[in-house]
Amino acid sequence: MKDDFNIFILCYYNVFIHAVIIYKLFQVVTNVFNNHTLWCSS
Repeated sequence: MKDDFNIFILCYYNVFIHAVIIYKLFQVVTNVFNNHTLWCSS
């Protein structure tokens, strides 16, 4: 039972890390896109 719990924690941690990475990437892409539209309009 303890091993199953550890695997569950590892899976949850892995999903959490991926979610954070995707969120950070999304923020960077959004910033670049916003800056690009600013450059184009100016």
